[in-house]
Amino acid sequence: MLEQIDGQRSDIDFKIIENKDDLIVYCKKVAGTVGLMLAPMLKGEKADERYELICEDLGIAMQITNILRDIGEDLRNRNRIYIPQTVMEDYSITRKELEDISTLPTAKQKWNSFFQPNFKVSDKIVHLWEEMAGLSEYYYDEFYKHLYMFSSDALLPVTAAAVFYQAILDEVRNNNYNCFTQRCYTSTKRKGDLLKMVLSRVEEVKRKNFISY
Repeated sequence: MLEQIDGQRSDIDFKIIENKDDLIVYCKKVAGTVGLMLAPMLKGEKADERYELICEDLGIAMQITNILRDIGEDLRNRNRIYIPQTVMEDYSITRKELEDISTLPTAKQKWNSFFQPNFKVSDKIVHLWEEMAGLSEYYYDEFYKHLYMFSSDALLPVTAAAVFYQAILDEVRNNNYNCFTQRCYTSTKRKGDLLKMVLSRVEEVKRKNFISY
């Protein structure tokens, strides 16, 4: 799709993301388009004119999750911040603050933290991160509301993909919001625990919409 290509180009010629609207446009191009490309294969009989937007919503949600997981990595490796500038300004957070906490610890610091974990971010960074996480979760919720639009064969894998990916946000929270010097991920054990919730949600959708095999 041309929009996906345009999104890849925008990553090559990166420009600062000014506000949330710009962020959503970026996420639509680089990830929402993936949902649109998969849409024909996942479509169910109850899909309506909103279906493609729902597929796009999941891509947006996942991309914002990526951004919140990789703040430090994006700064160190790509010299980029995907958090909108207006949001940073709202919390009086500067690029330098993010760069400082994204600096990888020395061997001595790692050794000391083994005995006494000490990674901590300021409350304003937590509040900024949570505001962006709320935006991501809004798009996940929109996706979950319309699971009935997917085919019975696609229902379980697409729901699991969304739930497992959204759980990365909780992993960051559980890691004292350290998305700056570590990469948080949903462990295999955690996925096993979440699978019960996935199966329950899928069965509920089937009951409400008379989906049967």
